[in-house]
Amino acid sequence: MQDEEKQTELLNRMKESPEGSITVRRHLGMSRNARHEIHQIEQLCEMGLATMKSDSMVRITAAGYQQLDAPVGDYVKQIELLNSMKDSPDGSIVVDRHIGMSPDEQRDVHQIELLCDMGLTRMKSKSMVGITRAGYKHLDV
Repeated sequence: MQDEEKQTELLNRMKESPEGSITVRRHLGMSRNARHEIHQIEQLCEMGLATMKSDSMVRITAAGYQQLDAPVGDYVKQIELLNSMKDSPDGSIVVDRHIGMSPDEQRDVHQIELLCDMGLTRMKSKSMVGITRAGYKHLDV
C-alpha cells in the first residue's frame, strides 16, 4: 500500500540531511511501523524518487526533489563543481569518498550525485566524475 504522507516525510528527511540520505535499519523483529517505513522507501526507489546508496543508506534523487517542488540541491555549488570539471584538462574531478567525511564533503558528494541524476555529469570510475555534453550546455545558459 502506498502511503503518500509517509513517503513525503521520508523524502523531506533525506532532503534535510547534508548528504541527502537516511539510514535504513532492517533487522529481525522489526515493528510494524518500521516494516511500513521500509516498504515506503522501496516504493520511492521503484518510482525513481530515491535510490539505495548501500544496504543501509537511501538517498533522495533529483526527481525526489522535484516531487517535493523543491530546488534540486545547491545550484551555486553545482555550478562550481561543473566549472571545476570544465576547467580541468580531462573534464573530470576526483571524488574522495571516505569514512569520517566532513559535512561539507558529504554535501559536495550529494551535489555530484544529483548532477549525475540530471545527466550533467557521469561517474567515470568509483572515484572520478566527468562533465557530460549536457553539463557543458548547462554552463552556457
